[in-house]
Amino acid sequence: MLNKFTSREIRFLIAAVVVSLLILSTSLGAPVIAAWLRAENLLGFVFIFAFVLTLVSLGALAWDAKIGKVEIGIILSILAVFVFAAVRMNIPEERSHLVEYAIVSALFFEALISRQPLMTIIKAATFAVIIASFVGLLDEMLQYLVPGRVFDMRDLLFNVGAAIGGAALVSVIANARLKSD
Repeated sequence: MLNKFTSREIRFLIAAVVVSLLILSTSLGAPVIAAWLRAENLLGFVFIFAFVLTLVSLGALAWDAKIGKVEIGIILSILAVFVFAAVRMNIPEERSHLVEYAIVSALFFEALISRQPLMTIIKAATFAVIIASFVGLLDEMLQYLVPGRVFDMRDLLFNVGAAIGGAALVSVIANARLKSD
């Protein structure tokens, strides 16, 4: 039988669920918010700000891990892929998918990995990607129900890709954390 949840596990689960619900709740108001940000010429700034916040949160997760040169190289490579993907996106609003679903995946990963030794890094990453991808699917399904919005398979693929990238980033950190213990 599984032990009761740890406080770390509960904190990350709550954060993951809250972030997921926030993402899902924006399905209704996203076009209005995006139009306002575009009119005020703030869309790029908001994305960069969110990306920097994501980097800071990754740094906080890695704070107690002994991250070596290899881990730094892997993390920077994954972040470079995120940046290149963001640059190639035609619609700036789509860039938010890269940050949102990477965060959802990372939060679920951290909750799942807290249950060690029952959960390996690979299993936690796989489950985190599946859960974050499911949230992305729900997001697209909700958009289908909202007048003026559509279910976009390309957005769903961005969601899954971002979830994979987020899980990969925190997996590298978790592996370094295991080595340092």
